[in-house]
Amino acid sequence: MRSPEALIWGRSISCGIAAGESIMRHERDFEGVGTMPTKAALFYDYPIKDGEVYGQGRRQTIEKLTDLYPEVINSKNFDEHASGLGNVEVIFATWGMPFLTAEQLAKMPELKAVFYAAGNVKAFAQPIVDNDIILVSAWDMNAIPVAEMVLSQIILSCRGYYRTIRDYYETHDQNKAKAFHRAG
Repeated sequence: MRSPEALIWGRSISCGIAAGESIMRHERDFEGVGTMPTKAALFYDYPIKDGEVYGQGRRQTIEKLTDLYPEVINSKNFDEHASGLGNVEVIFATWGMPFLTAEQLAKMPELKAVFYAAGNVKAFAQPIVDNDIILVSAWDMNAIPVAEMVLSQIILSCRGYYRTIRDYYETHDQNKAKAFHRAG
C-alpha cells in the first residue's frame, strides 16, 4: 500500500501531466499541427535523482507525450544547452527550479508553460509570469501532507519523543531515556 504522501505526489504530478497534455493537444488542434510532438525539458537544480519526483513511470509518460530534451537543465548547464532549448514549449520542473532571467527566457521563445511539481514558486516565478508563460504549481496538493506532518511533529514533541531520543543518545540507557516525567 502506498503512503498518502506518495498518492498526493502521484496526483500532483499526474495533474501536471494531464494539464500539460491538455494544453499540448489544444495548441496542436488550434494550430492544426497534429503530428508534431510538443518540445519539453526537465529543469531543476536540486541534487535529487529523477526517481524521487519523476520516477514511477512519470518521466516515461512525459517522454510519450512530448519530445523530451535528453538532459536535465539546471543553472550550471543552461548556457551549454541554450542552443537546443529554442523550441522548448513546456518545462517540467521541481525543487530547485533555476531562476530564469529575461535573457534566458528570450532563448526559449516558444515556451508556453512551466509545470512545477512542488509548492512555492516565489523564488523563480516573476520573470515567467512577466513573459505571459503559464505557471502551474502543486502547492494545493502539498497543503494536506505538510499540515499532517506539522501536526505529527507537534504531537511527537508533546509526548516527549525528542527529549527521549536526546536522552538516549546522551546516555545509551534505554530505561533512563524512558523515564520522562510529564507535567499533568
